[in-house]
Amino acid sequence: MRGRSRIQVVTTNCKRCGKSLAMTNRSIYGADEAKATYERICSDCITPGEYKDMLKAQAGAILGSDLSN
Repeated sequence: MRGRSRIQVVTTNCKRCGKSLAMTNRSIYGADEAKATYERICSDCITPGEYKDMLKAQAGAILGSDLSN
């Protein structure tokens, strides 16, 4: 994995409510598009639909397939 930075935990605030939260500086599973979409949203603010889509993106990155159906 040369060229990729180490995964670090960073603190930030939820972009919807301002609550303090911790996140990683990059996607652990390689779901970079989903990370860009859902980063900085806390568990209180994410909708059930967004949560489901995020989990599908993570599973697709892990399994190497598109599970957006």
